[in-house]
Amino acid sequence: FEQFNVPSTGLGARFEVRPPVGEDVELRIGGDWRRTEGTTNENFFFLDNDTPRRQRRAGGSTATFGGFVEASVQASDALVLTGGGRLDFWSIDNGFRKEIELINPFPGSVRTDAQFAKRNGSEFTGRGGFAFDASDQITLRGAAYLGWRLPTLNELFRPFRVGPDATAANELLEPERVKGAELGLDWDSGYVSIGLTAFYNELDNAVANVTLDSGPGLFPGVGFVSGAGVFRQRQNLDNIRSKGIEIDTEFDLSELVEDLLIRAAYSYVDAEVNASGAAAGVNGFRPAQIPKHNASASVRWEQSNGTGAALSLRYIGGQFEDDQNSRSLKDALTIDGRLGFAVNERLLVEGRIENLFNARIETAISSNGIIERAFPRTFWIGLRTKIE
Repeated sequence: FEQFNVPSTGLGARFEVRPPVGEDVELRIGGDWRRTEGTTNENFFFLDNDTPRRQRRAGGSTATFGGFVEASVQASDALVLTGGGRLDFWSIDNGFRKEIELINPFPGSVRTDAQFAKRNGSEFTGRGGFAFDASDQITLRGAAYLGWRLPTLNELFRPFRVGPDATAANELLEPERVKGAELGLDWDSGYVSIGLTAFYNELDNAVANVTLDSGPGLFPGVGFVSGAGVFRQRQNLDNIRSKGIEIDTEFDLSELVEDLLIRAAYSYVDAEVNASGAAAGVNGFRPAQIPKHNASASVRWEQSNGTGAALSLRYIGGQFEDDQNSRSLKDALTIDGRLGFAVNERLLVEGRIENLFNARIETAISSNGIIERAFPRTFWIGLRTKIE
């Protein structure tokens, strides 16, 4: 397919008040409103790789408005309690999809002219947490929370293709809802800090690209799919359950070298799909493009005026590209660097390099084996100026 015009508009507003309620209590009351509109115009079903046979126009709008109350209480010298709640109202409207023929024998004839019904609803979310200073160096913390996400306009109304594979939108998607909890411990000696966090999340109605059929054939919402491709549709899964740990460390070496800092982080995520109905084929599988292991480390020396140098390492573990866990993306290790020099108080010269050793970073694999890669080795040189 070929997108040639994709206009979109986002609007929003927010207010917040913090009334005085005492020295040990901080209270926040507020609300916000957001609205998004978008349309995609694209040609598809190409003949001889250069002549589109059909044209599609699709889009719609979403809106949310809600209010919240949040509070933080210093219950004692060592204990802080936090909590809050929020009520949101959402709507999905003006959804449409129209497809026309572009070539003979019936140019301009309408193949599809769908107007999708307006939908709306409400969501309640909340969060509660604590932080307890067990000693001068150790803090225990925890939280439990509810959250939600409204499907995007792309997920609701815009189909897409990657190579021969085609994925249809789904105007009937329900909002995602998450519930979870975490427990953590922070240790800070002044020169070394370590944070450990264990978490559990359950994402209900998770939106995923679910494989429904294989080509060749004509499929609703996407048109023709060749024999080398598969047909997918965005659908709500029953849920995705994930649990894991996160570790963050920081070493302040200013005593040895002024302004020198080392950081390292690691995360492990064990996730599993629970699905039924049309998505039953992915039940028990791992979610697509969610690696089990992520790690990073950096060494940074930077003065207050911006002069400095940094070196960063990032590791992304292997992951599945598709919902059926049939195609794997290889793990990757990348190294990035930065050099900065302050010419004077107002001018900084900066150079950066991403993916220093030009590592192969796989981001997608189509059903016919075509591999999409992230950016190769890239250099950046820039100037920063301060105007007062």
